[in-house]
Amino acid sequence: ILVFLGFLYYTSLDLNRRDELRIKMEQSLQLREDELQAVFANAPDAVIVMDSNGLVVKWNPAAEKIFGWTATEVTGNLLNETIIPPDYRSAHQAGLERYLQTGESRISYRTIEMPALRKDGELTEISMRTTPYTLHGKPYFLGFLRDVSEIKKTERKRLFAEQKFTGLFESAPDATFITNQQGQILSANQQSTELFGLSARQLTGRKVGTLVEADFTNLYNERRSSPQYDGRGFRIVFESKAIVPGNRAIPVEIS
Repeated sequence: ILVFLGFLYYTSLDLNRRDELRIKMEQSLQLREDELQAVFANAPDAVIVMDSNGLVVKWNPAAEKIFGWTATEVTGNLLNETIIPPDYRSAHQAGLERYLQTGESRISYRTIEMPALRKDGELTEISMRTTPYTLHGKPYFLGFLRDVSEIKKTERKRLFAEQKFTGLFESAPDATFITNQQGQILSANQQSTELFGLSARQLTGRKVGTLVEADFTNLYNERRSSPQYDGRGFRIVFESKAIVPGNRAIPVEIS
């Protein structure tokens, strides 16, 4: 009887220890799950998970904000029929099939920019990075997407302004320089190269004072130090002589 009771005691003790270990493991797994869910829900970028059938499995709040669909609306639907524009759908499907057949991908682990479709039918511009992974023997695709439409819009405006300025700068009828405060030439237009017989590259870095018989820098600094200077841009106009090919000095007006 004593042996039997001892056996029951140690068996019960072993089972209690196993239960405690199982509970701790479950709590640890739940904690990790909670942490991952918190990261997923609060990620600043859209996070989308797609399975091997092209169906949306995960869709975080940032994705809802960018694209307009809620997680409930898109989960279980084809990604190809939601955010992928019609012109890109065949390429998306072909890329998915190629990866499943060969394990090769042209866009995985790379950041690419492309248009994406919103729920309201409008296109937006995104940067996207995808990573394939395997879970329980099944392939999945994790995508991080960021809305870059405002950045691209700003870039286009800047490029347009630069092109417009360059066009005006190069088409100016007079020799025109852009200089720094020390009077060094930063840029010179075509008329400047024709007047002084030097290329734009040869002119860049030279001081205006080596090309004209006037101390342009001193005139500029005198004007800036004047009590009347209000901190805004100003114009200086004076007459001088320019040194042109053949070491000739010709009268010019500088402004």
